[in-house]
Amino acid sequence: MSTTMHFTVVSRNPNERVSFYYDQLSAFVSYKNQVITPPLSLPPLYHDSKSTMALSPVLGREAVVVSIKVANGLMMDRSYGVVNLKLILTRKLQAGVYRSGAFAWIILILSDDA
Repeated sequence: MSTTMHFTVVSRNPNERVSFYYDQLSAFVSYKNQVITPPLSLPPLYHDSKSTMALSPVLGREAVVVSIKVANGLMMDRSYGVVNLKLILTRKLQAGVYRSGAFAWIILILSDDA
C-alpha cells in the first residue's frame, strides 16, 4: 500500500518559564493499529515559553506492507467517506536539565474527505 498524507499540527506552550527542545522527532500514520506510512524523521525543534508552533509533515510516498484486513477496511471506510486514523509523533524532549526517554503524542484524526 502506498499513500501520501499531509497534516498540520499546532502545539501551544502556555508555560511562562519553561521552554522545550525536541531533539528526536518522528511521525507516522496508523489505521486500526497498523502503520500505513513509513516513519518520517523530523528536524529538532525548540518550543519557546508562551509560544505556539506548527508542524506540517508530508507522510508516505513509499509503499508499506499491510494486512489484507487493514487494506480492505481502509478501502471500505473510504467508500463510506469517513476514515479514522492516528497520527503518531514520537519524540525525546529536554526542558532545562531534564531529558526524557522516548514517548509519543497520539492524535486521533477523523477524515471525511477520503
